[in-house]
Amino acid sequence: MKAEIGISASGSGRVKRRAITLEERVEELERQVDEAYKEMHQREEAVKSLVSDVKNELLSKIAENQAGIRGVEGKLDNTTLGGLKQQVFGVLIVIYGALLGHIS
Repeated sequence: MKAEIGISASGSGRVKRRAITLEERVEELERQVDEAYKEMHQREEAVKSLVSDVKNELLSKIAENQAGIRGVEGKLDNTTLGGLKQQVFGVLIVIYGALLGHIS
């Protein structure tokens, strides 16, 4: 079983504009808030994608393990039941032989 963890880093830079008037300052703050929302959305999408990838990989591994378990269960059933049938047949032959020996 192999586990992998990926780490990704990205950088972003902001350009702060020199605002002189109150209106320019408000516009600059609005621009910065918009940039922050866009960056949060991008990071959220990246995390969702990573979670989806990990979930799909885990579901695949679970299905693989379940198939393996079913295979082992089938082999175990065949071994156990096959041996039981042969043992019952052997006991019946011994009883039959004992009865024939007693009658003769």
